[in-house]
Amino acid sequence: MAWWVYKCNSKERSYQVAYGDWQEFFEGNRTSAWGSTEWGHSLEKLKPGDMIIAYQTDRNELVGTCRVVRFKNDGPYKIVHLKPLERIGVKVRPLKEADPEVAAIPAFKGGRIATLYSISDQDARRILNAAGASTEVESENDTLEETFREGEKRAVAATARNSKLRAAAKKHWGLKCYCCGFDFGCFYGSVAKGLAIVHHLELFGPGNGKQREATVEDVRVVCANCHYAIHVTNPPIEVDDLKRLISKTWIPWTSKGISRKRKIFS
Repeated sequence: MAWWVYKCNSKERSYQVAYGDWQEFFEGNRTSAWGSTEWGHSLEKLKPGDMIIAYQTDRNELVGTCRVVRFKNDGPYKIVHLKPLERIGVKVRPLKEADPEVAAIPAFKGGRIATLYSISDQDARRILNAAGASTEVESENDTLEETFREGEKRAVAATARNSKLRAAAKKHWGLKCYCCGFDFGCFYGSVAKGLAIVHHLELFGPGNGKQREATVEDVRVVCANCHYAIHVTNPPIEVDDLKRLISKTWIPWTSKGISRKRKIFS
């Protein structure tokens, strides 16, 4: 696995309307095409599993992190498909001013846009740590009583998610989906042990930098399918509403599977 910084800009050329603004990619919150070797020849360097730090140069913003999933042939060219991992929303210039070692990273100096810049694992962790982004696996030793600060206006203007809150929420709520009862570890076995999605009941506005306190009572643990369904609408569906919708037809998932409450006749 390699780390890269991918610089995008949505102002200069016509093709950048399609592959120019990282915010559009992260708002989709799902694996999608992002970039073509027709315009960005350096994308040939990527391999599935590589990690990308998304840098929006016209806003001077560290937008988020994503993973290379696959390539799709498009005639003589290839379309890169990426999976968004974490939305960061940090201005790069204050990071560089606060830490000379960050400023010295070649990828954050002047250079062409729509271009990949190789970055070492050490430098990738340095920039993500400075931005308040996740770089480590969630700890098993967090307490339930702690109150966690999220969305704070940092010196580097970062709107941060708190990995400790995610770990604490899983301890408090368990790993079964709040809405349907699905359990990743029970279904998939040890390969999926500990997997679950922590859903914030109150969403952050994009890049608003407002502070708020959050505890485990402000989130719920859900499965990937229910989380996707929650965000189908804007504003999102309330978790209790989705739970009621599911319960009208389905018995909550257990290790024996899931079943309908009644037969549906066509």
